[in-house]
Amino acid sequence: MKIQENMAVQYVERGRVLSLLFDLMGTALSVRERRALLLRCGFGLDGPMPFGQVAKTLDLPSPRYARAFYDQAVDKTRQAIPGSELEIYLTRYTSPRDA
Repeated sequence: MKIQENMAVQYVERGRVLSLLFDLMGTALSVRERRALLLRCGFGLDGPMPFGQVAKTLDLPSPRYARAFYDQAVDKTRQAIPGSELEIYLTRYTSPRDA
């Protein structure tokens, strides 16, 4: 499959955003919170993991508790964005089409 130039740029941009997001999560979240977020979002999996399975994987009391734990991790990540490298990159980003 031949990748067009604009597709290649999109892959690089997404990779950079994900890298910055993972760095942010590494500083804002505990290892367990990161795992809950990544499992639920399906990173490295075939798709999002149901909360029941997240609870079992992380030895949490229930799917409801897993959901609350996940929500807490998402909130902590959102709160860490202001002033972060991720925010700086996103606010300064200019699409190659606009440059």
